[in-house]
Amino acid sequence: MSKKNIVIRWHDEPVFWEFIPLSWFEEPGTARNLVYPVKSISGREGEAQCDVKVGGRDATLTFVSNLRNKENKNLYGTLSIKFADDKRRSVTHVGWRTDGKVHEEGGDVLITSLLDPRKIRFPNEFFPLSDETDIAAAASSWRKIVRTGATPGRTRDTWVHLDVWAKIPEQVHHGKWHANVGIDPRSRVVTINIPATRFTQNVLGAFARNKTGELWLLRQGHLQSQGAGKRAIRAEEFAALSGLRSVSVRGAGRRYYPVARLDREPATALRSLADFTAICAAVRRRVYGPSKTAKKHAARVKKTIIKLLDAHEKSSGKRHISAQEARELETFHKPIQNALCEAIKNEGAVPIRPGKGGLKVDVFVPGKPKNALIEIKTAARAADIHTGVGQLLIYGKIFRRLGASAPILVLPDMPDADLVAAIKSFGIAIYTYGDVRRPQFPADLLKFCTNCAAGGV
Repeated sequence: MSKKNIVIRWHDEPVFWEFIPLSWFEEPGTARNLVYPVKSISGREGEAQCDVKVGGRDATLTFVSNLRNKENKNLYGTLSIKFADDKRRSVTHVGWRTDGKVHEEGGDVLITSLLDPRKIRFPNEFFPLSDETDIAAAASSWRKIVRTGATPGRTRDTWVHLDVWAKIPEQVHHGKWHANVGIDPRSRVVTINIPATRFTQNVLGAFARNKTGELWLLRQGHLQSQGAGKRAIRAEEFAALSGLRSVSVRGAGRRYYPVARLDREPATALRSLADFTAICAAVRRRVYGPSKTAKKHAARVKKTIIKLLDAHEKSSGKRHISAQEARELETFHKPIQNALCEAIKNEGAVPIRPGKGGLKVDVFVPGKPKNALIEIKTAARAADIHTGVGQLLIYGKIFRRLGASAPILVLPDMPDADLVAAIKSFGIAIYTYGDVRRPQFPADLLKFCTNCAAGGV
């Protein structure tokens, strides 16, 4: 019988560890009223009582209201454990649910015989800098990275790059190293504050090293409110909407996310900072919807496109089709177009459908660093594809003053491999939606559009 425990550290506050005997899962079956220890980093010890059900690669521990759980102030719900195989010697995932709702997914897990939380080291754990001198040195590296290759902004201590900007004062402010970061200098996406004298999770940012000594800038997922009607975004929401994987920080119960590694070349760190900022912007859009600035920008872009289409139409001649042909094409095309626009809106981007005369763009998503230029076809015949590819290539050239556009061809099904290769050789992405009567757009397509618009104007 194994003397090891499955040790789980939850991202709660205060942080606590559960020590569940691995021997409970050696055989499939059900057991009632089993008890295991629960410990906190401060030394407080308690117990939890549960019913255990084991089978295959899964196990569930159910906690109900009873005297022991009440005395220990335990939560009531279900702890799920997923193992790597049916031998149940390695854990791949843990989750906690209360009343059918997810409370916590993916706590830190380790199988060990150690019983002292202070001696346990989780894989990929980070150790925060707590010495004032070390923190100041890390802050200096952070500022140096942001300044490298940057253009000075309009205000003091503001540095602008192609796809990210940051304002980082040289002095400590109210006991914190402070930074505002965004994609467009007109708007702030995320604030990163780091305590200047010692680590505390009550401040959202931190400098930390992992077990190999790499120096990182970390931040919690909580995003502060931005003006009237734009509430703060809770850490749990950020975890669900961002898709980012959190890391463990010694002495903290809250989730942290890597922002940038500070001991590598500046270009790599800036790329990481830009990616994190774009994800924060995408989370805000999904919660708040498009900003007023984004809507105004989209309206301006639409007017510009209409003017460009008008000029192009006059120079190239009009293409006439019969009313009957137009009605037949609209039978499926317009509903698919409407459905795609609605799906993109739900992701927080602003799709537009500009047109002038006989020239119409199916879907255009203004963004930075790229726009998304989409053409929809109701059949995957060679003739339809040839027309779609031509439209994408020509529109991409016509709209180049609006910046680079990522061309996307949306079809009901995928054409043969040779034709796919030919289409992709032009730099055109292909996505399929299935039945023209009930289109289902792949998540990758919606994510692609959202990422194109991640510049969030």
